[in-house]
Amino acid sequence: MKKIGLRNIKTALAVVISVVILRIFSSETYFFAPIAAIMTMQNTVYSSFKTGLNRMIGTTIGAVIAIIAVELSVNVVVNSILIFVGIILVIYLCNVFNFKQSVGIACIVFLMIILYADNISPIEYGISRLLETFMGIIIALGVNYVVSPNESQKRVYEYYGKLKEQVHEIFQNIILDGENPKLFLLRDDISKFKTIFSSYQFEHMDDNKYEEELELINNRIKLLREANVHLKLLYDMRDSCCLSTANYAKLEQHDYEINLKKSAVLPIDDHENIVFNFHVDKMINLINKL
Repeated sequence: MKKIGLRNIKTALAVVISVVILRIFSSETYFFAPIAAIMTMQNTVYSSFKTGLNRMIGTTIGAVIAIIAVELSVNVVVNSILIFVGIILVIYLCNVFNFKQSVGIACIVFLMIILYADNISPIEYGISRLLETFMGIIIALGVNYVVSPNESQKRVYEYYGKLKEQVHEIFQNIILDGENPKLFLLRDDISKFKTIFSSYQFEHMDDNKYEEELELINNRIKLLREANVHLKLLYDMRDSCCLSTANYAKLEQHDYEINLKKSAVLPIDDHENIVFNFHVDKMINLINKL
């Protein structure tokens, strides 16, 4: 049986907290804050912050257009036309301002205000619904920050470990004249790791005790990118070049399997072999640093 994920639990907790707070303050609805909490909750604090910010802006767009529409609505027919035009406008503005992920919540806010603001001042109703949505977003951010704050750290180190193994495997395959399908994915995987690290970095950028660790991981990313360049060059040269005796000895020392046909004493003027072994030497040093 698949286990219940942490994001699942955090989402449920944020929803319950939202509903309880609304009940304490005797809110007329229990809808806006929980739905905002659900739509804001992400795997990391950084992702939730970005999503929550977009939701806030989208919600504001939906609420402002709804308030204007309610003021213009004089009967059922006009109201229906305003709903049609308003939804188009809400979606259009979210897309124009690049808040595409906020379209859903913006449309929900727009509809709830224009459909249920009959006996209340539209401005008062719109602002109260807007504040409830903001509350749900803030609760989701708070829950994400408090519950398992080290989840993003675990993710960073797990992904880094996989990349190290990937670099080792690609380099080993080059030495053995093997194919390297993972080489062509390495750049994208490093970029993905950079994104994961950015989330972790954002969460701890103002905490001095993480400064050294963040700098260390950032340097590891630079080393991984450098390794990617050397590996691509080695892969292109692998068929026509052989190892120098010095590099052969270094690889043996590090327990690498070595294709014997690559072992040779190189002519000093063999430029291609010299370049090939330069990159082999760089890779050995990089792998040690990683």
